[in-house]
Amino acid sequence: MFTRSRSSFACAGMVCLLTIASSRSADAQSVTIPLNLSLDNLVTVNATLSVDTAVIQAGQLVVSATASGSVTLNGTTAIIAAQPFTLTASATCKAGTGTVTLTTSTLTATLPGGVEARVAPETVTVSASCGRTPTVNATVSPVSASLSDGTSISTSQISASVSARANAILGSAICAAQNVICTLNSAIAGGLVSAAVDLVNQLLSTLPVAAI
Repeated sequence: MFTRSRSSFACAGMVCLLTIASSRSADAQSVTIPLNLSLDNLVTVNATLSVDTAVIQAGQLVVSATASGSVTLNGTTAIIAAQPFTLTASATCKAGTGTVTLTTSTLTATLPGGVEARVAPETVTVSASCGRTPTVNATVSPVSASLSDGTSISTSQISASVSARANAILGSAICAAQNVICTLNSAIAGGLVSAAVDLVNQLLSTLPVAAI
């Protein structure tokens, strides 16, 4: 079963990181995280996050990183020069459903001719449930980008849902993602920053978002 609302949503390694907040922190300069997000064929981000620090605060993992890469806006590619970037994540696990919410900070990029673009903060929510029919749901808040020449680009909220039989390959992948999200919830609650960051990377390789 496959349902989709609004245009295409592809997230091959989505904006996934966590924010765990409390008084605990971790140094993670050697960790890199892929930030790949395609929305409505209007805004596509292909970037890498080099993690500087991660801290647990108020039930979230807050990751401070350096972002670099590119963003394509309505068919035109802009360069994301190295810049500070914040990615936060929170997770819950209730009644067999694991939910992770990821929030990004603003990204600035330069288009050909020197035009500057600012991609507004974004929120992505993914939930995965396991049972006879494992299901994954994803929602991306409206995306907007403003250019220094006065142009603006925006998308509507995007939602997608995928389900499969438990004995299917996709069903197994959804159950694995649900398990990782629930383990992430426990890591955040326990203040285990390094483990939480590792679980986020694991989630990006487990979650069948390429099918969404």
